[in-house]
Amino acid sequence: MCFSMCAQVLYGVIMFVCLLLTLGAMFTSSWRKIGDELQENALKGHLPDHMGIFPFACRMPGGNTTSPTNSTGLEYCEKWWNDLQTWEKVVIGAMVLAVLFEVIALIWNAFTWCACCCKQFLLHPLTLAAVATSISLATAVVVYGLRNQEAFQGIENWKDIESKIKSEVGYSFWLAVGAMVLAIADVIVGACAACMGESCL
Repeated sequence: MCFSMCAQVLYGVIMFVCLLLTLGAMFTSSWRKIGDELQENALKGHLPDHMGIFPFACRMPGGNTTSPTNSTGLEYCEKWWNDLQTWEKVVIGAMVLAVLFEVIALIWNAFTWCACCCKQFLLHPLTLAAVATSISLATAVVVYGLRNQEAFQGIENWKDIESKIKSEVGYSFWLAVGAMVLAIADVIVGACAACMGESCL
């Protein structure tokens, strides 16, 4: 069981880093950035100044305050969510699912690492958790990569700046990509751990 335990340690380290990258991607505000020629519009408030997918305090796209005068925080969060486009909700949902799968994978990995019997039957869920994490992150990355340009539609003076829009993905997006790569790597590590567990290695 020595080799399978070593594989589990590697699995846990990779999944923990994957979790950190996923959380970093969710709670940082650089999923997209605009070209220099549009900075003036951004400063004037024509473009949203918050470019994250999971902003703290549910700040509305383009808003400069965290709560309106006649609205509670809960109502504001609900309005923020309802104003998101469907593809943005898909991205956020996929990222939240990825975090849940990562946490489950880490907990199960710790449990099975301490198990002293029937280990060959307990390691297979590690691979499944890594696969689920990979699918969730891939969904978020692909959908966002294909649709992020649409996030600016509907803003003030859109027709005036539509031809100038050059939206590029920022470092938060690349954090999610990094998490996806690690999750895919953990699929392989998890499968190896399960195979070694079945062989009592």
